[in-house]
Amino acid sequence: VPLSRVPSAGGAPTAVTEFGQLEGGTHRWPQILPGGKAVLFTAHTYSAGFDEANIEVMSLADHRRKTLVRGGTFGRYSPSGHLVYINKGTLFAAPFDLDTLAVRGTPSPVLDQVAYSRGIGSAQFDFSRSGTLVYESGGAGGGGLFTAQWLDGAGRTQPLLAKADNYLYPRLSPDGRRLAVSAAGIWIYDWQRDTMARLTFSGEAAPVWSPDGRYIVFRAPGGMFWTRSDGAGKPQSLTQSKVRQTPYSFTPEGKRLAFHEITATGLIHLGTVPVESD
Repeated sequence: VPLSRVPSAGGAPTAVTEFGQLEGGTHRWPQILPGGKAVLFTAHTYSAGFDEANIEVMSLADHRRKTLVRGGTFGRYSPSGHLVYINKGTLFAAPFDLDTLAVRGTPSPVLDQVAYSRGIGSAQFDFSRSGTLVYESGGAGGGGLFTAQWLDGAGRTQPLLAKADNYLYPRLSPDGRRLAVSAAGIWIYDWQRDTMARLTFSGEAAPVWSPDGRYIVFRAPGGMFWTRSDGAGKPQSLTQSKVRQTPYSFTPEGKRLAFHEITATGLIHLGTVPVESD
């Protein structure tokens, strides 16, 4: 999903940046630099988190773009003349030349435990016009960590997965005994035994159980994949795609899988794909 711009008086949005990598990703958290000639933004891929994202800058006149920092998110220009960004809850700063749009020197840590979200890449800090920094403390707890809980019909909750992490896409197995979650890969939690097993080891996400509970289908760079839910064997390709495809649900008999895909222009398409057990 690239950056776009629209006239302040309204009108049709036009693309500012392009994203052509196979695994796809987003450009977000833009800041127009003083003078209005360039935009600072965070570029990340779906196969990696925001701690592995890049801070980039692009000239609005000729659309020339370059990477300023590798491994950071939420880049901001400080009135002190520095590029400031977050990596793993630490605020870094490096001297930045507005004329050449270049970092001068090595980034240095400035402040630890600044609240930020590993899930969406935002950070809780800003500057006054005179350069005073205001921030919220807390590290990744400022938006990226969650627990899983049971919720009954009366509105009462109790912990299901008490250890906090950047959990996304919680899905219960058909028999209700296991929970699949995404957290820098896919994990299977057996709540009766209180055991956590890692099923995949990279940027996979959006697990979906087959109706018989034997398989997990998930999203990964290059399309959708499947693997055995007991961890035996290696993930296998189900579909191949240059755009991000996210599985959502099987039909009751397990013959078709519903999914959506996001095109390079940001459009979302819905579709189904036939599947056969074994």
